[in-house]
Amino acid sequence: DSVVINLNSYAIARNILLRVKGVPLMYLPILYYPIQEDDRATGFLLPTYGSSTLRGQAVSNAFFWAISRSQDATFFHDWFTRTGQGAGVEYRYVADQASYGTFRFYGLNQRQAEFRQSGNVTILPAQSSYQLSGSGSQAIGTSVRLHERVDYTSSLVTRQLYQQSVFQASNATRTVEAGLAGTWGGFTTSALFQRTETFTGAETSQLYGSSPRVTAAIAPQRLFGLPIYGSVTSNFAYLP
Repeated sequence: DSVVINLNSYAIARNILLRVKGVPLMYLPILYYPIQEDDRATGFLLPTYGSSTLRGQAVSNAFFWAISRSQDATFFHDWFTRTGQGAGVEYRYVADQASYGTFRFYGLNQRQAEFRQSGNVTILPAQSSYQLSGSGSQAIGTSVRLHERVDYTSSLVTRQLYQQSVFQASNATRTVEAGLAGTWGGFTTSALFQRTETFTGAETSQLYGSSPRVTAAIAPQRLFGLPIYGSVTSNFAYLP
């Protein structure tokens, strides 16, 4: 019926009827819609609805927090009629050209449920699980850089059942990695922790990585003014 627009800030609409190809779909008595120039505003995102054999009816809500020009966070909550509830948060930041990151945590409280598929009855046990993912890079001073990457789930089966992404649903690995690297003139050193687990079944996996791996090197130097160069490299690693 009416819309009040505050330029470059927000719009408030009242008595809205949304239609799809002329068919009434949803009525909203009032709607607050941000129209800032930077396209970023704190507030609730539009909820989503879905349905599946496993989860039943699903309603998802999210709240976006524009913390500052260089960082923001999204809080979300999922409700599944068959299997329970899940909640999580995603945080993103860009401090400068060399410092940035995105991290996401999600926890699921699953109650026991059963569903039928191709005439067979499958029972999902009651359990709590979580997923942690993200990557980032952080400059420490002018010579040292920290990087991290994580893609970890406490239950591989739960991730494969609930993910709608084909990549995540078929992903059979979980990885935790963090490292420091520094350079001072001709001397470089690094320390890396990496643990990658590849599952061949629900309870069997292959583990590889280094926990930790420490390296140091001195770039080639000319010796005693002669046309002879020497360098030193050291490497220590514990392989799990």
